[in-house]
Amino acid sequence: MQPSPTQAPSATGELIASFRHGKGFLMFSLIFGVVLLGLAVFVLYLGTILPAGSEGPLAGETSRGLSFSFSSPQTLIYATSALLAVIALGVFAAYAWHKRLRAPVYNVFELGIERIVNDQRH
Repeated sequence: MQPSPTQAPSATGELIASFRHGKGFLMFSLIFGVVLLGLAVFVLYLGTILPAGSEGPLAGETSRGLSFSFSSPQTLIYATSALLAVIALGVFAAYAWHKRLRAPVYNVFELGIERIVNDQRH
């Protein structure tokens, strides 16, 4: 009888345990990215319901004395929405990167450890 591809070679002994990476961070990052994109769209929606008299430059100062100014409130809305969208894209990039990093499966045998990535043994 030929050993199946999932069976370990007899030189390594019996399979003790098999370990995989958890999916919690991946699910969190996916949901967080979708929420950030939704928030960016909501901020754009809020820009459509600004009062009619809200024209002209917008200036302010932070508690530490840093002053900022925007040419109009609409510019501030667009900048905020763009920042949220860029952060969401960064979260999606981290999701893709971690999905690739978390692909391996580790099998622990009596005489060694085997790493399986995309059905290839290492």
